[in-house]
Amino acid sequence: MKIGIVTIYDAYNYGSYLQAYALQKVLKSQGHEVIILNCSKDKFRIIKKLIAKTPAKTFFKLQRYLVYKKAWGDLNIERHKNQVLDAILIGSDEVWNIKNNSFEHWPEYFGYNLNAKKIIAYAPSCGYSLLDDFLNSQFYIDGIKKLDCILVRDENTKLICESLSGSECQKVVDPTLLYFDNWENELVPYKNINDNFLLYYSYNEKPLMLNYIKRFARENDLKIVTAGFKYDWCDENLIVEPKQFLYLMKKAKYVVTTTFHGSVFSVIFKKQFIGFHPNRNPKVHDFLVSVGLDHRTYKANMGFNDFKDILEESIDYTYIHKRLKQRSKQSMILLKNSLS
Repeated sequence: MKIGIVTIYDAYNYGSYLQAYALQKVLKSQGHEVIILNCSKDKFRIIKKLIAKTPAKTFFKLQRYLVYKKAWGDLNIERHKNQVLDAILIGSDEVWNIKNNSFEHWPEYFGYNLNAKKIIAYAPSCGYSLLDDFLNSQFYIDGIKKLDCILVRDENTKLICESLSGSECQKVVDPTLLYFDNWENELVPYKNINDNFLLYYSYNEKPLMLNYIKRFARENDLKIVTAGFKYDWCDENLIVEPKQFLYLMKKAKYVVTTTFHGSVFSVIFKKQFIGFHPNRNPKVHDFLVSVGLDHRTYKANMGFNDFKDILEESIDYTYIHKRLKQRSKQSMILLKNSLS
C-alpha cells in the first residue's frame, strides 16, 4: 500500500519528530510505501520560527534549524498535491489540540482536502483541549465524524472523539512505543559530555520545581543539561539532532521532564525520572497511569525531600517493559486491521 502520514514533524520538538520517524519506520517494515505529507500553506513558516527577541536566541534557533534540517532528510516528506493514496494516517502527537497555538493547524488534521481510500486517525491527542472547545465548531465535529477509523492516544481524546462521533474509539500506544525495541540501534553518540548529568527536558523555562532541580544537582554533583532549548539557569544548552537527544536520554543519570515524549523515553531507557503535575498535563498523566508510575509526578505542594525521594526511588522496569510491549503488540494489530 502507498500510505501518507499527516502529522506534526517540523515543530523543533524531539518528540514530534521521533513519533513521525517511528510511524514511518514501522509502516515501512510492514512492506508499505510511506510518505509524510507537507500540507502547509505558509511558505515562510520556517523563517518566522527563527526570529527571537535577542540576537543570541536567534543564533541559537538558526543552529537548531540546521540540525533539524539534516534530520528531516530521514523523513520521506512530499508536498501535499491531493495525490490519491491507498490510506492516510492522521497522527500521532497533538494534531487535535486546537488550543495549542505553537504549531500551524492544518484542515488536513481533521481529514479535509485528503484523497485516499481510507483516512485513519492513529494516536492523535487533543492535549489539554476539552470537549466544550470542539462543540463550538462544526468544522471539527464534521471532520472527526467522517474519518474511517479513530484510534486515540489518551483518555481525554477518547472521551472527546466518542462524544463527537457517537462511536467507540480504542486506545493505542504512541508510534514511539510501536518502535520500542529499535531505539537502542538508533542512538547517535554525543561525545562532548560525561555521564554525570541531569537532563531537563521541558518547554517550561522556569518550572515551579526549579530550585529543587538546582539543589538536587548541587547535592549530587550533577551538571544540569537541556537539549533543544536555551535556558540560562542550565549548565549546558545543547543543540543536538533527535537521535543524539536519545543518546542523552540514555546516558543521563536523572531526567526531569514536563513532556509526554520525555516521559515515554525515560521509561524506554529505564531512567530515574520525575514528570509534571498530572492536573496540568493530562496526556502525561494518562501515560504514567498506564505503566503504573503516576506517583512519579511533581505536585505544587511537594517538598524537596519528596522530590528527591521520587528521583531516587528504584523502578521495576522489567514488569513495565513487559506491559508496554503487550500494549504495543495490541496496538499494532489494531493499526493493521484499520488498514486492511
